[in-house]
Amino acid sequence: MRVRQPTEWTLGSSLGILRAMRPSACWLAATLLLAPSAAGADPAQVVTQELANGLKVRIEVRPGDLEVGVAVAYRVGQRDAPPGYEGLPHLLEHMAFRNTQHLPDLGGYRAIAALGGSSGASTTLDATVYRQSVPPEGLANALWVESDRMAFLVESLRQDDLRLEQQIVASELSLRRGADGDPGFLISRLFPDDHPYHISADEAAAVRAVDLAGLQGFAQRHYRPDRAAVAVVGDVDPAAVLAEIERYFGPIPRPAADPPARDAAVPDVPCYSVQASRQGRGTSLMIWRTRDPGPPGELELLAELIAQEADELIHLPGTSIHASVQRFDLETLVNLEVKAPGLKLAQVQGPLHRSLGELGRRTVAGQFAKVRKAAAFKVSEALESAPDRAAAWASSAISSLPSPEALERGVQQLTYEAIIARAGALRGSRPDLWFELEGRPPRTIPDAPKIAKVTCRRL
Repeated sequence: MRVRQPTEWTLGSSLGILRAMRPSACWLAATLLLAPSAAGADPAQVVTQELANGLKVRIEVRPGDLEVGVAVAYRVGQRDAPPGYEGLPHLLEHMAFRNTQHLPDLGGYRAIAALGGSSGASTTLDATVYRQSVPPEGLANALWVESDRMAFLVESLRQDDLRLEQQIVASELSLRRGADGDPGFLISRLFPDDHPYHISADEAAAVRAVDLAGLQGFAQRHYRPDRAAVAVVGDVDPAAVLAEIERYFGPIPRPAADPPARDAAVPDVPCYSVQASRQGRGTSLMIWRTRDPGPPGELELLAELIAQEADELIHLPGTSIHASVQRFDLETLVNLEVKAPGLKLAQVQGPLHRSLGELGRRTVAGQFAKVRKAAAFKVSEALESAPDRAAAWASSAISSLPSPEALERGVQQLTYEAIIARAGALRGSRPDLWFELEGRPPRTIPDAPKIAKVTCRRL
């Protein structure tokens, strides 16, 4: 984990002009990036481009939007952490969000906030995504902030900031280990030690062990234009936006070294039953995993079909049933969550097995419209805001995830017969993970119950 000499990324004079072109106050009054409403731009217009340095670009025009979403996704996530350095990608996200070369001490965050916008970042199993929401006149500033992060990250990493962020990230991880709502805690039970998605139980300790040289080396290898995508969503002129992206990101050179390779081998994953207990409200969650995501929208429709079947058979007062899909590069998870006062796992296991056995037999084609409507609403809700939609576009550009457009189209167009055929693969099967939770939220995490005990066993 020793850092290489930063000649490859110390851009110096090659980017001097770029920094001199940072947006000034007069830029905020400019309307170059605004799409004239009278032009009647196609709401579905999407521009796809790739710069000479390998940076992928997605621009979606949505006339009438009052905000513009900007997202930059990097093809580096928790799965890319070297052995013994679990949590390093998340730590780097915190460090990159705190400083860039020309915007130290949360300068990027403050610059966007001064425009009336907001900023955020997240690290998943496969990617790290930075997103911003700005008024249209602040788009140039948002692009400049993200280009500064990409071009000068290695130089901006400082020892004092590292110590502070190590404490913050380690504390976050420790708190999440006691929260049933943390997906990482649950997903880690699905994947064995040799799976790319396995999450170490000592992740917080690994974060504390990272040194500055190791962090710089990791950033140098992964934060590069040919491993990234930028997406812009809003009421914009795509040609003008593309010109500005070229202006700010185009001078960033593609490193000479090849990008890091990812291990494509995925071991067979055993099934586990995870049970945790608390007292009070009851929750039962079932997770099925598949390496075949199918056409975009197929599993979203199937998840709603499972939920509807379960709702017909689980007769408990105050019951709520929620279906969802989590998509990753290597695996896709179909989740069914059942909540009811005092719920016990045994109360839903039998009805769920029966519902799976009858999957597709109780729901006739005429009733499938209800399933489609529920799935379409969830997809639309998840992609409604400009920054969320931009993040989805950027993420899909660097991974196997479907684009927002493909997901929306699939949910509306896939047939009842196609979903029933896919349902056959689950009929009579058992989930890869079960767990039940009962208990009282701790004071430190409202609405996030603390796990008192956890037991795992093969199904």
